[in-house]
Amino acid sequence: MEPEMERILKRFLNLLTHMIPGALDHRRSLVDSVWKRAAELYGTLGAQRGLAAGDIVEEFQIVREAVVRILFQAPPARYGTALSLSDALRLNRFLDSGVTHASIGHTDGLFFALFQGSGVSTVPTAKLVAEVEEQLESLEEEWGAET
Repeated sequence: MEPEMERILKRFLNLLTHMIPGALDHRRSLVDSVWKRAAELYGTLGAQRGLAAGDIVEEFQIVREAVVRILFQAPPARYGTALSLSDALRLNRFLDSGVTHASIGHTDGLFFALFQGSGVSTVPTAKLVAEVEEQLESLEEEWGAET
């Protein structure tokens, strides 16, 4: 993987994981729209990276597994010794929406690439990378303003 793409993927991981606690507290309504847009952008980038839809779902499932393991091994202090069933279901629903919206972004990315006649490459162009970074920066700023 190219260093530039690795850097962008780390930014996505950082943004997405920092939004997860917001799904369980008073920021729940604020985090939802940013989360969905970030997941869609991630899916679109995945399409441009040449990934199959299943690959995008698998990448989100890896994040889900890691988050659930961490939360049950070392729950946040405000929750005490264990997360409630309600919190676990809410978290699961939140992570599911990320998978869904990443898949939507992937499908949209493929559609527009084919519609515009550019086809789908396995290496995003410099222009696309710049656009993704600009959108990612906007999402990071929006989430930063809400926390």
